[in-house]
Amino acid sequence: MKLNNQESKVYKSFDLEQLGLLPRDWQKQVEDTVLNLAKLVHLDGKSSTSREPDDTEGCDCYILTGDIIQKELNWLYRLYTNELVELATAEAKTPMNYSNDVESSIVINSLRGVDARYEWHVDSNPLTGILYATTHKKGEGGELVFKTNSNLIKVIPTAGKFILFDARDIPHCVFPLTVNLRRSSIPMNFYFQDQELIEDRPDDLNNYLFGRK
Repeated sequence: MKLNNQESKVYKSFDLEQLGLLPRDWQKQVEDTVLNLAKLVHLDGKSSTSREPDDTEGCDCYILTGDIIQKELNWLYRLYTNELVELATAEAKTPMNYSNDVESSIVINSLRGVDARYEWHVDSNPLTGILYATTHKKGEGGELVFKTNSNLIKVIPTAGKFILFDARDIPHCVFPLTVNLRRSSIPMNFYFQDQELIEDRPDDLNNYLFGRK
C-alpha cells in the first residue's frame, strides 16, 4: 500500500489544529508530561529495523510510552484510536486500525539540545502517523528525512501538523538539531483492520526502543 497524494510521493500532511481536533493547551500538556515522565534511552543502531551506518555511535532520545499517554494524556490516546484511525482509513483507502499493544501504539519522542537526532530506521507497521508538538524554523535542524533512492525528502516540524506515510521500505531519520531547543513528535502505529495487529512487529523492537535491552 502506498498513499496516493499530490503533496509528496512519500507522505500526506494535515493540520489538526485547523481541523479542530486538538485542545487549546495541548502543547503545554504534552511538554509538561514529557518533562516529568519521559525516560532517556540510548539507541545504538543495532535493532532489526535500524539502518544506521556500521560505525554509528547511536543517539539519545527521551521517550514516553503509550501506557503513560493513555493515563496522563487520555485525550491524545482517544484521538489516536478514533479520529486519526478514521483519517488513516480514508487516506489509505482500506480499513485501518490502531495497535493493540498499548505500550508501543503511540509514543512521544523528545530530542533535547544541539546535535540531538533520531536514528536511521524503517518501520514494521504498514502506516505510520506523526503529530508534531513543537515548531522549528528552517536552519534549526530537526527535520524528518526520508531517503528514496538518491533523494532526501525533508519535513520541517510544525506544531499541529500530522503526517501519514508508509516507510516499511523507506529509511528515515531526524536530522540533528543545530540550536539548543527541544523537539517533540508523537509517532503512531496503524495496521490493516483484518491483520493480527502486531503480528509483523519484530520481537526485539519494544525492548530496544524503550531501553530494556
